[in-house]
Amino acid sequence: MSVRPLVVVVDIDDDISEVLGVSVVRGEKMVLEAALSYASVRPEDADLNAIFSGLSLYRKLMSRGLNPDVAIVGGSRFDIIDAQVKVRERVKSIIEGSNDKYELYIVGDGLDEIMIAEVLGEVAPVAAVKRVVVEQHESLEASYALLVRYLRKVLSDPRLAKYTLGIPGVIIVILALLSLFNLLLEALKISLLVLGLIMVIKGFGIEHIIIDISVKVIRG
Repeated sequence: MSVRPLVVVVDIDDDISEVLGVSVVRGEKMVLEAALSYASVRPEDADLNAIFSGLSLYRKLMSRGLNPDVAIVGGSRFDIIDAQVKVRERVKSIIEGSNDKYELYIVGDGLDEIMIAEVLGEVAPVAAVKRVVVEQHESLEASYALLVRYLRKVLSDPRLAKYTLGIPGVIIVILALLSLFNLLLEALKISLLVLGLIMVIKGFGIEHIIIDISVKVIRG
């Protein structure tokens, strides 16, 4: 039996279900319809670029006579571990519901989507991973619009807010509280320690190691 390509557009925070009411969309026609519906609601969302990029890859594979399939798969917007588990189970369900053998072509617009490749590798062989980066016009207006869009994303996305608002907020609270007791020097030391630990964890990808271990523990 020949191996069939499955293009998986990963929406790790499951924005698609918020807009369309479903977390899995499969097939070229259904994915295209989903993309157009999504575009009418969130025309500037990065997920939209990933979907069209996935469709483009699907058609490229089709032109090579490889008989591909394509699907959008959502995760969870509240927890990265739960998101990875859900994406894995949903992709697994697609594969198990077919008589074909698949290899995965993973498409995403961020690092979280790309990190899912290791998890999905346990479901089927991963042939390729594509991260979609959108080029922006270098005008002041475009830069301002881009900044506003990402600020809105930061404020509405619990996972992003944790790092961009939560951690700085903790440091500010530490500084403010200790400065009330004339312990500003100690406050600076503690804040630097907290910031340093965060930088070490993010810089060496320790959180991803913890996530991988947690996923394996959850699956037993």
